[in-house]
Amino acid sequence: MSDRLVTRKKLSVAKRRCGSENALPMDWEDWFPKAVALRLDLDAGFLRVHHLMLYIEERLKDDWDESRFIEVSQCSTLLHHLGPDLSEETIICAI
Repeated sequence: MSDRLVTRKKLSVAKRRCGSENALPMDWEDWFPKAVALRLDLDAGFLRVHHLMLYIEERLKDDWDESRFIEVSQCSTLLHHLGPDLSEETIICAI
């Protein structure tokens, strides 16, 4: 695997690991990565690690939305399971 690109397989494994202990819901397909692209006003292209970090920051500001902590937890846990060798420019997936 390139240090600049997360493979589909690695992304799928990381997403499954996020919910494997039933600590986080497995609703990824309902919102990821579309909600990230919408929130950050990203054009079609690639979602990168730094976009996900920005999304986490922005989502925490939504104090009116109780689900913000779930999405932030999912994003943070996803980054954790993708591994410590990610740069901010690493491509996570196409949007």
